[in-house]
Amino acid sequence: MSFEAMSNVLTERIGLGTVQFGLEYGISNTVGRTPSEEVTAILRFAESVGVQVLDTAPAYGESERILGTCLSENASFFRTVTKTPHLPENLSNEEKKRLLEKTFRSSLQNLALEKIYGILVHNAQDILGSDGARLWHLLESFRDQGFVEKIGVSVYDEIELQQAFELFPLELVQIPLNIFDQRLFQSGMLKKLKNARVEIHGRSCFLQGLLLMSPETLPPQFESVREMLRHLRELQQKHGLTPLEAALGFALGVDELDTVVVGVNTLMQFQEILASARALPSELFSGFAVVDTTIVEPRRWKCVL
Repeated sequence: MSFEAMSNVLTERIGLGTVQFGLEYGISNTVGRTPSEEVTAILRFAESVGVQVLDTAPAYGESERILGTCLSENASFFRTVTKTPHLPENLSNEEKKRLLEKTFRSSLQNLALEKIYGILVHNAQDILGSDGARLWHLLESFRDQGFVEKIGVSVYDEIELQQAFELFPLELVQIPLNIFDQRLFQSGMLKKLKNARVEIHGRSCFLQGLLLMSPETLPPQFESVREMLRHLRELQQKHGLTPLEAALGFALGVDELDTVVVGVNTLMQFQEILASARALPSELFSGFAVVDTTIVEPRRWKCVL
C-alpha cells in the first residue's frame, strides 16, 4: 500500500511521540537523540501522509523547543498534546498551581504556539491528591481561555484511570497498551471511556522496543518473558508478520484507540512503521498478556543499558 493511499486509512490513527527528539530514550535506542534536521524531515513527512497528533512534554528534555523550531509554518496542521510538569509533594497547593501555570506558558512559548490541542496531567497522582480539584480547575481555565482544546490525564494502570474518571470529566487520556500490556483492554475500561466520549491515545505499543527485540538478546531482568517472546515470534512467522507489523497491528486492532502514539529516532524508522501499519484482530494476541508490572511498566525497570 502506498503512503498516499494509507493516509486515508490508518495514518490518521497514528500519532508521533517526540521524546526521542529531546532525550536519549528507549532500551533499544542505539542512535541517541534525534538531530534537528532529522526532526524537520520527520515532521514534513508526517504532514505529507496525514499524521497529525504530536505528543510531547516538558519532561522530554529539549523536545518542545525542538518542535517549536522545526514546525515553523506547518505548526497549525498538527494536533499537539503536551503534559504538566512534575509537581513535588513538598510544594504547597499554591506553589503547585504557580508551577503548573508557569510551565504551561513556557510550553506554549517553546512550541511557538498560541494554543494546543491537549494537555495531560503527566503524573495522575497530582490530581488524585487533596489539591487535585484546584489543579484540575486550573487546566479548565486554560481550556476556557482558548489555550487548549482538551484536558485529561496520562496513566500507568487501571486504578489510576478509574479514580481519575470518577473524579473529573476527562476529555483526553493517554494509556499504555501493547501485546504484553493488555490490562486496560481486557478489563473493559476502554469501552467505558469510549461510551463516555473520552478520546483515547495509546502509547508504548512497542514497549520501548522490547517487543521488537530478539528473545536471545533480552536483558536478564526480562528472563520471565523470554519464552513468551519466542512463542510470539512463532505466531508471527505463522501469519507472515514481522515483529513490527504484529506490535503495531495489535494496537491498531483495538477499535477504542483514537490514536496510537509511536516514537521514532529517524525518518527511515517512521517510514518503516507507516509501511507496516495494518490493523490485526486483537484476539490473535490474547494469550500474550502479562500481569507482572516489573515487565509491562518501564518505570519499574532497572537500568539495562
